[in-house]
Amino acid sequence: MIRRLLPLLLLLALVLPVRAQPPALQLETLAGPLDLDPSLPRLDALLGFPWGERPADGDAILAACQRLASASPRVSLLHYGQTWEGRPLVCAAVSSPENIARLETLRAAHAARMRGADTGDDLPLVLWIGASVHGDETSGADAALGLLALLAADRGRATAGLLERAIVLIDPLQNPDGRARFMARWRAWGGPSPVLDDQDLGHRGEWPPARGNHYLQDLNRDWFTLSQPETRGRVALFLDWYPAMSVDLHEMASSATTLFSPPREPDNPHLPAATRGWWQTLGDAVAQAFGRRGWPCVTGDWNEEFSPNRGGSWPLHLGTVAILAEQASSDGGAVLRPDGQIMDYPDTVARQCTVAWTLLRTAADSAEALAADQRASRRAWKGVAADGTRLYLVDASRRPEAARDLAERLTAQGIRVDRTRAPLRLDDAVDAWGERRGGRAFPAGSYVVDLDQPEGRLAAAVLELDPSLPDSFLTRERRSLERGGGTLLYEAAAWSPALAGGVDVYRSSRRVELPSEPLAAAAPGGVSGDDAPLGFLLRPDSPGAIDALAALLGERVHALASQEAFARDGQEWPAGTVYLPRRGNGAALGERLAAIARATGAEFVGVDQALSTSGPDLGSSTWRRLGSPRVALLAGSPFYATSFGALWQHLERDLGLAVTRLDFDQLDTADLDRYTVILVPDAGNGRGASLRGRLGGAGWTRLEAWVRRGGTLIATGEGTGLLFPPPDEAPWGDALGALRPRRQVLDQVDSLLDAGRRLATLDALRVDGAALRAGDSTAVRRAPLPAASIATTTPEYDAWLRRFAPGGAILRVDLNARHWLSAGVGDRVPAMVNTDLALLSLAPESVVGRFAPPPSLRLAGVLWPEARWRWAETVYLSQERVGDGQVIAFLGNPAYRGAFRGTLRLLDNALLLGPGLGTRPRPPVLQD
Repeated sequence: MIRRLLPLLLLLALVLPVRAQPPALQLETLAGPLDLDPSLPRLDALLGFPWGERPADGDAILAACQRLASASPRVSLLHYGQTWEGRPLVCAAVSSPENIARLETLRAAHAARMRGADTGDDLPLVLWIGASVHGDETSGADAALGLLALLAADRGRATAGLLERAIVLIDPLQNPDGRARFMARWRAWGGPSPVLDDQDLGHRGEWPPARGNHYLQDLNRDWFTLSQPETRGRVALFLDWYPAMSVDLHEMASSATTLFSPPREPDNPHLPAATRGWWQTLGDAVAQAFGRRGWPCVTGDWNEEFSPNRGGSWPLHLGTVAILAEQASSDGGAVLRPDGQIMDYPDTVARQCTVAWTLLRTAADSAEALAADQRASRRAWKGVAADGTRLYLVDASRRPEAARDLAERLTAQGIRVDRTRAPLRLDDAVDAWGERRGGRAFPAGSYVVDLDQPEGRLAAAVLELDPSLPDSFLTRERRSLERGGGTLLYEAAAWSPALAGGVDVYRSSRRVELPSEPLAAAAPGGVSGDDAPLGFLLRPDSPGAIDALAALLGERVHALASQEAFARDGQEWPAGTVYLPRRGNGAALGERLAAIARATGAEFVGVDQALSTSGPDLGSSTWRRLGSPRVALLAGSPFYATSFGALWQHLERDLGLAVTRLDFDQLDTADLDRYTVILVPDAGNGRGASLRGRLGGAGWTRLEAWVRRGGTLIATGEGTGLLFPPPDEAPWGDALGALRPRRQVLDQVDSLLDAGRRLATLDALRVDGAALRAGDSTAVRRAPLPAASIATTTPEYDAWLRRFAPGGAILRVDLNARHWLSAGVGDRVPAMVNTDLALLSLAPESVVGRFAPPPSLRLAGVLWPEARWRWAETVYLSQERVGDGQVIAFLGNPAYRGAFRGTLRLLDNALLLGPGLGTRPRPPVLQD
């Protein structure tokens, strides 16, 4: 009945006057009778409008926190950094005046206790409230501000007792830049009466969305990647305090209710034993509070805490009881829900505040037991991961800058990383590729993470190379996929920073005593043979080689790059090696290179004559001149904002390039000849096919002509849809290059499966997780199979296979190591894959990176047998000449979450080397 009435209710809501303004939200109505200190400013006065009536902007929240801190002896503001846009990041510490007066002493004592010291003192419980990590999830910040005002001002016995027993840390606005973007949109689309239709632009928003920070990055998925200043500061603050409970206040779809922990399974295997019990206790308390108010709620719905890279899961591995709380959003106004009820902004703030207040009081009432369980969970850690690993070792002899980057990220999370001072043998060591080290010793200078340390549990969860989901979950997942219901996984099932970093990481079940030293400052690079008369070669595998090349091109240094590999003086140099001749670079070239080497860690080798022992000589025509790329990064819908943002940040912050953010809809009118490179972000699952139609004929003609005149077009993920013929045209229609989606060329696919392969049924389904990880064809077993078989090359069967597409799996890519795109990377690289797009090339010689054969394809994550063979040996990376220009295509986002440094190096080569090596050289322009 509700479903039939909903269109009528919506119509009435759109045409009738909106209900009268509800009474102002009051702290007393949420927390019960309060005795508020009259000397402290009330929130309404601080904000200039009734608290909770509408979203407060970030400046107002910051100013209110500062006023409360200056007026109340219970509040102290902790500054932990600033955003990319320069906004302060603050956290309010709230406790009794006595505790606030000795706050630093208590912090140091608590941190020492968590790290194993026996302080012997009774210490207050530490509780954490974090709000609005996503900029468009606004009600959490207003609720946190209300909670801060309540704790600062209420003189009642219950609140005073809570603050004697606990120090409450309230981070009211975790993403100030994102909120500023939301508030600008909210004001732009506001009106005299709220629009209740959730399809209105005021609810749906514009591109880019306000969810992410300045660079549109998801701060909730940066806890061990640490690519953003907000997260780096927050993690450091968290490790200063080790809260016993943390609450992360979010918003979700307006059609939902209120969700909080306990989450559904699967749990991370390193979860402390007491956590689920506390989830249940604390969740029951919130449910009872909601029940008294007649509010619906839910637990265990869609959220799971398998991956440790979010605010609701990373703290779990410190012994913190981390709780996710999600409130249905009203987008800062009011919305008509599917049940016919109108939900307004005060409703959302009231529910968020009730969740946080109830959790604080329940935790404080159980302070002794909660603190005891936190200490017990840390003492219970025995230094052995779920898979038996006791030690991780990073061989820094290959890609030393990536190895050091991983070591520094681990250290920033409180994980102890040692550096060996002598060679070390670990006969049982196995690397991320599944290959054994054997008797070969690891060189001195390798990095070691022994899991027998205070943060060993966190290290085990973060460094796990191949996290395993339980068979019971895999069976449910399989059944859902077969029925067309989609994945049950909320998050990617693979996350290994070891694989993402493109470094050689090994695990061992042994624990060894060895001479080691703490992580020290990075060694500077250098210039050998600085008196060489001819010039210098930049070692492409040296630390900071890309940073050095970007700096050189930015300074307009005369630089050449080799299209082919060569050897000289007993050393092998790959294609893509950069040569810096003295001629044309002035007498001070050596000094300039030495300064760049010190700053970046790069290594330059002097050359005194031009001849090579094999491959091209330094005077060969195969060397091509490089220039600083002029990059246009396409923006706007339907591109995936976080993909765009990761590329934007990398270009601007890491490479120091001036990048033009070019709206996709400008392609048919913009002057494209201003750019040597156009970079296309990932368009998100299923959206790439719309790009050609949206571009239109005029845009297509201009883009194709630009490429043929010498431009470099780099497409990533489903942004590669821009290259293909439209889905309703023949696969040999208008295209840029020979790359095609598998589904467009089914009649040309050589089947990798037996012709008798049949569609499966749901009968007698059983999934063997170990067999699945090993690539065994018996991983999924069932009986009986239907009699009718469907050929593997039909569209129907291919659509069936796409149901099992990798949804966040790390796969092995085999590279052509002799191609210049592979310079500094080698012959293989891990890549994150989260798409149902599989690519084939009608010109196989253009393929630079190809997914590995089925037995060795999967490195981590869920990869069903159907996906294993559908994606095996398809294209990950291709480079193809088109006219005088070129097209370079990646199957995924090589800058995924700012974490995948191996694939990112491939992108850097495309950006910095591509315009010189992959296009037809043009004669230099004579200057007057």
